Order: sequence, then structure tokens, then C-alpha cells
Amino acid sequence: MGAALGLAAVVVALLGPGLWPGRVLAPSDSIFATPFFAEAAPAGFTLPANPLLFDQVYQFIPWHYAAWQAVQAGQWPLWNPDSYTGTPVAATQQSAIFFPLHLLVWRLLPYPATLAAIAALKLWLAGLLTYALGRHYRWRWAAAMVMAISFMASSYMVSFLGHPHTNVAMWLPGLILAGERLVTAETRGRQWAGVGWLGLVIGLMITGGHLETTINCLMLLALYYLVRWVQVTRGAGQTWARRVGRLLRPGPGVALGLALGAVQLLPFLEWLPLSAELGNRAPTGWHWLHPDLLKHLLSLGLLFYPNLYNNPSWDYPYWSFLLNWANYNELAVYVGALTLALAGVALWGLRRSRSAIGWAWLIAGGLALGAAFHWPVLDWLNELPGLNLVTGNRLRLVVSFALCVLAGLGAEALFAREAAVSRVARRRWLALSSVGIALGLALMVGAQQRGDRAGAGA
Repeated sequence: MGAALGLAAVVVALLGPGLWPGRVLAPSDSIFATPFFAEAAPAGFTLPANPLLFDQVYQFIPWHYAAWQAVQAGQWPLWNPDSYTGTPVAATQQSAIFFPLHLLVWRLLPYPATLAAIAALKLWLAGLLTYALGRHYRWRWAAAMVMAISFMASSYMVSFLGHPHTNVAMWLPGLILAGERLVTAETRGRQWAGVGWLGLVIGLMITGGHLETTINCLMLLALYYLVRWVQVTRGAGQTWARRVGRLLRPGPGVALGLALGAVQLLPFLEWLPLSAELGNRAPTGWHWLHPDLLKHLLSLGLLFYPNLYNNPSWDYPYWSFLLNWANYNELAVYVGALTLALAGVALWGLRRSRSAIGWAWLIAGGLALGAAFHWPVLDWLNELPGLNLVTGNRLRLVVSFALCVLAGLGAEALFAREAAVSRVARRRWLALSSVGIALGLALMVGAQQRGDRAGAGA
């Protein structure tokens, strides 16, 4: 209960005035930048506060409002008669009309209040599931809270909060928890409980309305489960039949998840061949040097300071200064200076502690890092079936979550009872934190000055 209340307080602090009565958590000022609504713009309006969030105004909010009206009338919002001569709603997938949080909140609240309520619930549940994963690792509550808050406040979760991406990403810690329960289950009852939990989480992810993020999360599950399977079965004296059986345990859970999510998945797959976007996502083949490799290498600086190359809420221009990269959100990988410092403590301590969990996250997160940033040795992962149809850049979600878990491991090392280990870890943490904060302050001042100069010259 204490953890749930603490995480709720963090959500309130993050969303702030957007949760107050009479306020609407939406970038609605984007409509005034269009000729159709220009005359209705308030006095002094020049640009939207965050022009990059226009998808929410032009797509998600209209879809959700139409769905809210249908739910209020006791109807299933499968079709939108107000767009052209009629268009599908359920098949768009990103409308996420079968997402349980949507159906619950749409039924209970006036539509303007649903936007803040859904955003708050997504962050809160993401933190709660991350906390549960930390406690399952038998970490202290403080270490689990560090991991949970880091993930809730990560740049990926905040940047995409109003998008369907986070409808899926919020379940990622639950997905890993299901995989961990499955790989370590020693009784048939616990094994089938793990299968049920895995199927439920995958089904929820599919209804979230962003299959691309679901695929990325399942990639992490596959990497993590494979590493943990090697760790759990190595030297255990088990026969190959038992080892292979343990390896295949997630299969029924994945099948159950696909069945639960079929109500959202099947209409989308039926409509997908009619989409021009499918042709744009066609595999182009693997190249030793990715065309955007330099951009991705330079974007590693965003691990330390998220606004290094501009921020869409600053003055015009809103795009990134990083070699004219147009979308700030696509580069989001920041998890916090202290989170990075704690992750560094965990990685430094792996040489001595030989933590199985730490090594599993180092390997899985490292592979995802190489794929997300298109490193030559690991970019081939993006050409695997399924992954070759999604945007590899967005594996930054996986990288961010791996860093948050490692931060929890680092915090656990700091809170360990062994005084000598705690003192050494504390000194390293303080040193890394000091360097990170100093660097962040310097970059913040420099970037803000540059943003002011750009705004003055626009």
C-alpha cells in the first residue's frame, strides 16, 4: 500500500496542473496552427506549446472522442461514419478501443477528464508493475522504488504518454515478471500460473494499439528469457528433455496472449494490406553501415541530457538540431542522471557479485542498445522476422527499461548490509552522481542559451 501511494504521489507531481478540475491534459493548441482554426486562435498565439504532439490532436483524440460517444450510448465503436464516407475505427489499431483502461474510464468520466485519468493510470500501473518486478527479485523496497520511479519518469514514457506506444510499454515490467516466473517455476502449478500471467499481459499489450511496441517488448522477453534459461539450467543436472521443456514454456502463454488480443489484432491485420505504410516498412536488407549510423552515435549524448539537441517545447524550430533529425520523441532514451549513476554502480559491481539478474540485463540491454543505435555488429537484429517491419530506433524503450532495472540493482548494492561493500558503492555512486549533475547543469545552461538565440532569430 505504501508503494502504491508513493507512486501515485510521483504521478501527481509529474502531471501537475493537468490533473486539476477544469483542466484538460491535451496539446489542443495545435489546431490553431492550421488555416481552418486560425481565426479562433487566442490573442497572442504564434505557435503551439509543443508542435510535435499534433498526432494526438489530429488522430487519437478524435478517434477516442468518437469511441467515448459510442460507449456512452452502449455501442461498440467499430466504425466512424463521420470520416469521408465512413472509415474503420477498430482496424486502425492505434484507436485502441478495446484497451481495458479506455473502456473503463470512457464509461465512468466525461470525455475531457478521461485524458488525464488515462495518462495517470498508465504511469501509475507502469510504476507498480516495475516495483513488483523488483520485489520479485527480492530487492529492498527502496531499490524497487528507485527502479519504478526511474521507468515512470523516463523520457520514453513521458514523451509518448498521450500516444498508444505507452498503452503497450506500461506492461513491459509485467511481461518480464511473467517470463521470470516461468523460467524459475519448479512446480507445475506455478508453471501454469506463469503461462496464464504471460498470456494476460500479452493480450493487454495487443489491445494497447501499437503492435510495433508489442513486437519490441516481445523481443526483450525472448532475449531475457534465453539468458535466464541458460543461467537457471546450466549445471543443474537436468536432462536435455527437461531443459528444452523449460525453454519452450512461454509458447502456450504467447498463444494465449494472441487469442486474447485477437479482437484487436485480426481487424488490423485484415486492413493492413490496404495501408500505404506497409509498403514504406518493407524490409530493405541489411547494410554493414546503416545510413543514419552517425546520427545514432551522436544521439548517445541524450543518455546524459535529453535536451542536448533542442526540445519541441522551446522556441522555433521544434525539431532536433542533430543533423536535422526531425522528431525529438524518436530519440528519447533518457532515464535520469541518478538512474544512470546507479546503473553504473551495478555494472561496476558485476565483476565481483556475479549477479545472474545483473548479467541477464547487461546482455539483453546491450543487444537492444546495439540494435536501437544500429551498431554494425548488432544491426542485423533489426532484420529478424517481425523486427524488420518496425522502427529499430524505438528499441530505445528496451534500453531505457534495462537501465532502470540496473539502477535498481545498483541501489540494492548501496542498501546492502555488508558495510564495506556499501561504503565502496556509495563512494562510486556519489562520484558518478556529482559528475553527472555537473555535466547536466553545464549542458542545460548551454542548450538553453542556444534555444533562446534560435528563438530570437526565428
